[in-house]
Amino acid sequence: MTTVSIYNRFNRPRKRDGDEFARESKGFLKCHGGNGISISAPLAAHARRVSLHLALMEECRNNGKIDLLGVFCHGWKTGLQTGHSIASAGEIADTLCEVCTTDVRIFFAACSAGVAFLPRLHELMQHRGMSPNIWGHTTSGHTTRNPNIIRLSEFEPEELSDAYKRIVKRALDTSTDLRFRIPLADSMSQLVDWAEV
Repeated sequence: MTTVSIYNRFNRPRKRDGDEFARESKGFLKCHGGNGISISAPLAAHARRVSLHLALMEECRNNGKIDLLGVFCHGWKTGLQTGHSIASAGEIADTLCEVCTTDVRIFFAACSAGVAFLPRLHELMQHRGMSPNIWGHTTSGHTTRNPNIIRLSEFEPEELSDAYKRIVKRALDTSTDLRFRIPLADSMSQLVDWAEV
């Protein structure tokens, strides 16, 4: 399995957010193996998109198509810190379709991106013949310990009920690797089963 993690390593003034993204990316790679790609947050949005595209193309050339992808950066309802917005979602969809396997599993540890941006990205990837399994957050919260998760697959979007959010939240602490295994789950019920163990 070819695994890649994309992360923002730059801290905002008086914040340690870049350190947190790098740490969680490292944990994801420790759990699955693979390589990390750092995005250059200080660059303009277009330059970040081009830089990420080139880095993913290089990764694919060197190691084959990506089966498992983790993205650790800031997110918003309408976009990602990678420089992608709903308006430019087609660019990242094209790149991911080129460098990933048809049934790629992706975890976007990016606040709120699961509200509008990820559903649009998922739709665009499906229109390009892919069957991605995309996980992301629907609210702001900790990079990997936010239990407000959505799963986008070939079926209707899945979200956790409030009761299950409490179960999953307890399991997303640093004593387990569940937070890094999220994209391996085939359904929300499987994620809950893993959390209850």
